[in-house]
Amino acid sequence: MLFRSDEGNPVSDDDDATVTVDDVQPAMTTVKTANPTNVPEPGGDVTFTVELTNDSVAGDPITIDSLVDDIHGDLNGQGDCAVPQTIQPGDTYTCSFTAFVAGNAGDTETDTVIGSGTDDEGNPVSDDDTATVTVDDVDPAMTTVKTTDRKSVV
Repeated sequence: MLFRSDEGNPVSDDDDATVTVDDVQPAMTTVKTANPTNVPEPGGDVTFTVELTNDSVAGDPITIDSLVDDIHGDLNGQGDCAVPQTIQPGDTYTCSFTAFVAGNAGDTETDTVIGSGTDDEGNPVSDDDTATVTVDDVDPAMTTVKTTDRKSVV
């Protein structure tokens, strides 16, 4: 398009604009729960559930390549837990595993799970959460049975 001044002279101009696209860091929330949260002494099986949610505001998928529990170790292959897992923005990956929690009355087991991975630009992301199981006291029980080989006495 050609512009002219009010005297009819041609007028032109040009300019550049630069837009910088910033890389937004990924975000993830980890939630760990235990069921049941109490076991009778000396212990019992507990099912731990782990949920990893992609909270990235940039819309980037994240790939979880490590899922480790500080007491129960690498969760890959335990229960239905498996990594790597790619989680789309707003989605949640859920898995669970069962472990025996043991102890004396009043003991607690608090363990932490850490999920780690990267977004599609290779930026690291990780989060952790804990679950606590308490070992409850069980009253002792006893049964006494008395028998004799005689049916009567004189």
